[in-house]
Amino acid sequence: MARQKKTETAQEFLDRCRLLARKTVPCTTDPLLQQAYNQQAEKMLLSAFTKGLAGTAGRQVRFSSPETSEEALRIAITVSQAELQETRDGAFYANAEVADIKPAGRAREPAGQQVAARQSGGSERRRQTPNLASQRLPQAYEAARTGQPEINNHVF
Repeated sequence: MARQKKTETAQEFLDRCRLLARKTVPCTTDPLLQQAYNQQAEKMLLSAFTKGLAGTAGRQVRFSSPETSEEALRIAITVSQAELQETRDGAFYANAEVADIKPAGRAREPAGQQVAARQSGGSERRRQTPNLASQRLPQAYEAARTGQPEINNHVF
């Protein structure tokens, strides 16, 4: 039975299994018999591929019971990509500072204050720059509450 190598992708493993399956199919002149041989080879290919896939991708493919080798390959690639993305996300958060990660539901500081808190030096003007979005929120709220149109008097 074929086994996926550690350095082999699911696509490469399927291609290798396909080559092995083709070697088992005899050539005949009878089209019905040839079709039967090809169907049998496809079943053997699917079985060898699903049993030989390694890791989480292989387990997920076996749980899914795909009908074709192409469906099995699609599942294996999807699981492999999800694992890769999970690894990347984990590396991203592992390198993040604890202060940058805030629990859900906590109020965040306005953007102008975050910039000032993170900078140890720099111009005073930058630290005193107001956050225009935080100024617009009370104005928009008041306009909605009173039914009066909001007056946009910001100069950029």
